[in-house]
Amino acid sequence: RRRRSPSATTTTSLRLRSPNLVVEADDGLDPTTVNVIVVVLDVNDIPPSFTQTSYSASVFEDRELDVPFLTVEALDYDSSSANRRITYSIESGDPFGLFQIETVSGDGQISVASPLDYEMNKTHTLTLRATDSGSPPLHDDVTLTITVQDVNDNAPEFAQAFFTASIAENEQPSTPVVTVTASDVDAGDNGDIRYALVGGTVPFAIDATTGEVTTTASLDREAQSSWALTVEARDRGTPSLSATVQLTVSVTDVNDHVPQWINRPYACTITENRSQKTSCITVQATDGDVTGNTVSYSLSGHSAFVINSATGLVQAISPLDRETEVSVCVCAGLCVSEFVCLCVSEFVCE
Repeated sequence: RRRRSPSATTTTSLRLRSPNLVVEADDGLDPTTVNVIVVVLDVNDIPPSFTQTSYSASVFEDRELDVPFLTVEALDYDSSSANRRITYSIESGDPFGLFQIETVSGDGQISVASPLDYEMNKTHTLTLRATDSGSPPLHDDVTLTITVQDVNDNAPEFAQAFFTASIAENEQPSTPVVTVTASDVDAGDNGDIRYALVGGTVPFAIDATTGEVTTTASLDREAQSSWALTVEARDRGTPSLSATVQLTVSVTDVNDHVPQWINRPYACTITENRSQKTSCITVQATDGDVTGNTVSYSLSGHSAFVINSATGLVQAISPLDRETEVSVCVCAGLCVSEFVCLCVSEFVCE
């Protein structure tokens, strides 16, 4: 074995052999080497990053709860499993807890947590957060816009609990009576209403779009004083929903009936030697109108007679010596006349 000269100098050099280091010591005579393993420890210096800059989704308002409708993904390029393990959360935009996100196999699965209502809120804008498990943890945020789609879950509602209207009996067909209205808070066809009369044949029609009710025939107050109609409002959703309401139409009277005589023709016999103001006969008439049907009587054709305007009693007030005809007129808005034959004799007629 050679001995090293006291004046000899030892030199050391490093040679990198990835992933290890090789250290060489050389004293000029016998160089020697040794392998050095260098372990580089990871630090959490890379935050997660969503694979998209924003997300959007559309769900129906009757979406089943707890069933994912969207999956989001974020990546973390740190080397240790702890630093790159990601959990997801909803950071803001959901004050009522309508949505939830669950971390499944590194992804975030979003589902509905509470029932949605299109009529209350049509759009939700959430901030999602992906957070790694490093110390301290790092995170990334992204925006998710959720559009709620309408379903036909609201039936039409009428503006009133019931409707009433009136129309004169002498109005012509196609005369407007009343307009009934209903509303539906659903959107599109789900809220588009059509009107119809249901439940039987009536002398009325309704405009399917506007709800205006009109007559289709002449009305007669004396034949039927009122009509009970059932109006249906139905939306155009699938399946469609409907509501009904009662409409009562009162037919108002007009003076369209002439008084009618009862037990005509009229005749009576009186004596010449009668007392003053002798009763001859009582005439009677009726009027078919409901209102304004009080008849009144009047007499013309002879001054020797008078008639009670209310009762129709005809009386002689002056001497008579011949057969006489008088004209009695009865009125109840409209008038009609009838001749009464009065026969004067010397004897009382039984």
